[in-house]
Amino acid sequence: MSDFADDFSERIAAGESPVAVMLSLLPESQRQSLARCAIVRMFDNALYERHLQVGDASLIELLSRGWVEKAAGQKVRYQIAPHLREDAWNLWWQDNPPDDLEPSAELREISARLAEYFAEIDWPMERLRHLVLADVGEAEQLFTQIYQEADQRFDLAYCQDAVDALTDEEITQAVANDPDAVPLDIDWSDAVLVVPPKKQAISIRVDEDVLNFFKKEGDGYQRRINAVLRSYMQQKAKPKKRA
Repeated sequence: MSDFADDFSERIAAGESPVAVMLSLLPESQRQSLARCAIVRMFDNALYERHLQVGDASLIELLSRGWVEKAAGQKVRYQIAPHLREDAWNLWWQDNPPDDLEPSAELREISARLAEYFAEIDWPMERLRHLVLADVGEAEQLFTQIYQEADQRFDLAYCQDAVDALTDEEITQAVANDPDAVPLDIDWSDAVLVVPPKKQAISIRVDEDVLNFFKKEGDGYQRRINAVLRSYMQQKAKPKKRA
């Protein structure tokens, strides 16, 4: 026990995070499963068993240890515990030389399979996020389609989600060092995206049918309500034309 404590202390003193040290001490199946869980924002039991589970690392076990938790929302989905995500994601680069952020062939392969999976269940935003790692050219085409469709129905929140999928720091850094990546050449001339200021929690009463209208579009209904209110505010703030 003393040798273990000494080794742990030395690694912490050398600059490793406690979470990184903990992950390195886990059985290989658990460590690899958590690394895969860090690739996706959220997942259900079917996705975990099909693409994320390695060996005998069951979802029930990860949940019982607090390494995975239930994600917010009406559907039963899970996510890797927030305090583990960064270090679990960094496991994909642990064998790379310093400052080399090129994703491994294994990460690209898993991302490609995840993109196919999200295409099967018709979740285009998550498919887009994984295509950025697996096939940047296809990601560009899908982004253009998602953005244009969202813009036509005036869904500003969904437009922002699409942009976020392409500007996610952990993915953008990886693609930047990929010599085979196709540059994203997107025409932003007609795009009007506003990153809102810090949000303030309030309690308001809305008609039940109004709330159901926004909720039926899926997760993120509060962002969509906020986007509609912002659009209304911007229209009212425009100078009135003189007769």
